[in-house]
Amino acid sequence: MPNIQSKVTATLRTIFQNKGETPPAINAGTSLDQSFGLDSIDYAELVVRLEQELGIDPFSEGSFPSINTVEDLVAIYEAALKNSHQQ
Repeated sequence: MPNIQSKVTATLRTIFQNKGETPPAINAGTSLDQSFGLDSIDYAELVVRLEQELGIDPFSEGSFPSINTVEDLVAIYEAALKNSHQQ
């Protein structure tokens, strides 16, 4: 199983850098609320990039769970990856 935490963190950093901004400190407990500095387009880019990197889309079935922290996002991708391997 790929290290999803590191892929999410690296992808978030890339998105900030592409915007010409210095990425904030990012760890499992980092809040992904409005104060984090990304807008809805940035989050859409995050999902697309992670789908390309990991080969999974945890939102493909229309489920949109609450995501408050990096840890929440990682957990959703880990569960989707685990489910894809069980099928």
